Amino acid sequence: MSVSTDGPLDTVSMVAAPAGVTTVSGTVTGNGIAVSGATVTLFSTTVFEDSWWGYDDAGYSWSTTSDETGNYEFTNMPGTTFDARVDSDDHYTHNAASVDFSGPHEFALSAVTQDNDQSINVKDSSDNIINDATVFMYEESNSSWTEATKFGGATYILSPDTGNSVYVYAYHEDHKPTVTKLSDVSGTNSFEMVLGENNLGNDDVIYVPSLPTLGSQSNLPMLHDRIIHLNMGPTAKISGNSDDYVVTEGGAINFSASGSISVVGISSYDWGADNTDVFYNSTFTGTSNVVSLTVTDNFGATDTVTVSVTADADNPVASFTSLVKENVEDPGSAVNATNVIEDFSTVVFNASESSDVTSSVSSYSWDFGDGNTDTGKVVSHSFETPGDFNVVLTVADGAGNTASTSSSVKVHDITPPSVNFNWSYVNSDGDTVNFAAIEGVPVNFNAGLSGDNSGASLSYEWDFSDGTNMQGKEVTHTFENVSSTGYEVILVVTDSSNNTNQKMLVVAVEEMDRPDLYISQLSFSDDTPDEGDTIELNAVLKLAKMNVTGEVQVGFFLDDLETQIGSVLVDGSNLTKGIEGGMNVSVSWKAVAGTHTIFVVADSTDMVNEGSDDGEKNQLAKDISVTSKETSNDTSIILLVLVVVISIGAVGYIYKDSLFGN
Repeated sequence: MSVSTDGPLDTVSMVAAPAGVTTVSGTVTGNGIAVSGATVTLFSTTVFEDSWWGYDDAGYSWSTTSDETGNYEFTNMPGTTFDARVDSDDHYTHNAASVDFSGPHEFALSAVTQDNDQSINVKDSSDNIINDATVFMYEESNSSWTEATKFGGATYILSPDTGNSVYVYAYHEDHKPTVTKLSDVSGTNSFEMVLGENNLGNDDVIYVPSLPTLGSQSNLPMLHDRIIHLNMGPTAKISGNSDDYVVTEGGAINFSASGSISVVGISSYDWGADNTDVFYNSTFTGTSNVVSLTVTDNFGATDTVTVSVTADADNPVASFTSLVKENVEDPGSAVNATNVIEDFSTVVFNASESSDVTSSVSSYSWDFGDGNTDTGKVVSHSFETPGDFNVVLTVADGAGNTASTSSSVKVHDITPPSVNFNWSYVNSDGDTVNFAAIEGVPVNFNAGLSGDNSGASLSYEWDFSDGTNMQGKEVTHTFENVSSTGYEVILVVTDSSNNTNQKMLVVAVEEMDRPDLYISQLSFSDDTPDEGDTIELNAVLKLAKMNVTGEVQVGFFLDDLETQIGSVLVDGSNLTKGIEGGMNVSVSWKAVAGTHTIFVVADSTDMVNEGSDDGEKNQLAKDISVTSKETSNDTSIILLVLVVVISIGAVGYIYKDSLFGN
């Protein structure tokens, strides 16, 4: 014999088998006829061996088989009194206790008959016939197993002894097994067994209702490769729509026994007063009510469970405290009007002081007044925004009775407002131009982009850096002058807690569109006049950007802008805007000897506001040389002399050619 060394083993004591000199004998008969092949087993009533079941020891056993005449014999037995068990295929098992074998003993067996045939059909949970199930029975009185015989295609036959209680089993590899009890069998019967209804059924286990008797404990607890276990009985369980079984006065609870379990299946539920359904409904008054459930399994074993139901007619009392804490170790201080800071302080709300007279408080619901909620006896909360918040606690007992209480928490604002603004103006076409400004045109400034976490009203202070200050969320300001660097516009925003913030943006102020008068051309009627000649000074006046409705004076000047030759008054409405347009303007001038610069100036008297376009762009200059009268006569003499000289030279030249024969 080899023993595994994988784990610890109990100590095994070897005891010599009992033996003696006594011969025990007798016969086995069935209905007066000798029974051959019957197994006769005797059990000692004084010497015991371990039982496979582990509950009780079993008497030491000896076995023999009856011969053709039904005789059996045991030799060398230690005594004459034994328990006995006789098994025969065609007879019901016979058990006998403390049999006296001082003389031959006859065991009279009862033949298996069809008097109590049980016809069984096996189905699955979808009502389909199962024709390949394994069906057998267990007779509790003699702890014997009998296989069912097949009749036809799908009927199983079992033939228990009259008056016995038997347990019929049906197994199939594709379904959970089932078992049913037949009590005090008498006569034939037929019934169905449904596989798959008991979720706790185990295809590898066979449950029996009680410990095997008279030697069966010494048999290996196996059948069909299935282990045999003792049924531990059902477990009753009550569940209801009230977790703590507390209702209002006159309130109802819907109970359920569906959580009850049994490895062999449950056959009945008993709530009392003929209530045998899985579900049970009842109303309750008063503080002491008991609901009882008894569950019976298919073996007849029972289990009972009770719950107490309280009818609560009283509302709970809601109460809580509020502490401000900086950290977990901080014991905290009571909330007051100054110590709760937005986004910083943690407030711990404790509802432990809430109570209920009849039952107990089962739930705590919090509304912090800022859109946030929570549940629990003790909760903590940080307020993200400042303001006054009404914190409401609602408590409920198991019956659903509720009560509420509240307390105000003032949350202080330390966050400055956010600051931003935009600006725009409306142009001459009626269009809004954003983030731009024009001199002399009203500009709308809007601080609507500013905000504050408190949601309360804000105050706005504007500084336009041109000596003007204004108040309000939306203001209108006109910049009178153009600035090449822009104006630093400063907005200061203050919230209701006097937290301030500011923002500076540079606003560039552009020049307003104005008429642009200029001289595009200056010409003279005679570019080389003599002194005293009268010539025409001609200029072309043009207009750009905007039309002119008033008069425009064009001035002509000699050598500088102080000595005016003359001027022309032009009706501006006759000027056409654009480079294609233009107006000819001219004055007469009596030429003065010498080299001169003639200036012509558009809008010489500044009758039209041209803005930055005023100045040199409005004028044009051109030089002219005037010959004096004296210089003119001398030139004539020189020319005459030159002509004469040239003439004489020519003659001489001709003459020379003649002289030399050329």
